[in-house]
Amino acid sequence: MNIMLELDTLLDYMYKMNYKIVASRTSGAILVVAIALTMISIAGCRDDEIVVRPEHNDTGGPIASKHTGLYVLNEGNMGSNKATLDYLDFSTGVYSRNIYPSRNPREAMELGDVGNDIKVYGGSLWIVVNQSNKVEVTDARTAVSRGRVEVPNCRYMAFKDGFAT
Repeated sequence: MNIMLELDTLLDYMYKMNYKIVASRTSGAILVVAIALTMISIAGCRDDEIVVRPEHNDTGGPIASKHTGLYVLNEGNMGSNKATLDYLDFSTGVYSRNIYPSRNPREAMELGDVGNDIKVYGGSLWIVVNQSNKVEVTDARTAVSRGRVEVPNCRYMAFKDGFAT
């Protein structure tokens, strides 16, 4: 606001002194607003990525199983975008909480609102996030996102003959 008042004062003075002004008051105000928005957008940019690191807990050693691990989908509270994905590595016995943000730093920090179902099929991990109206698809081994499918009010899924239902 201070800049606008100073610009108006300067333009008034120039008109009174009969200076030839190419820009009108309106275009001068637009220029000031454009410069201010440019400065704000440059200041708002960040070069570093914020990565939420998972919390690791030792469960007491390796777990004997024919499987390599276990994914746990935490529902989160409705309306708070707090669904998370955990992983228990059977070979080390380490339980890692909230692994999705660290594996996908360019994605949103959480999976979404109300994680409802999770399945492994065809080398992919399929995660149903009900209130966010999506099915998140990640690599089953790494949990790195492969993409998402928009599905309104999806709650559960099943697979048969290469198709999801």
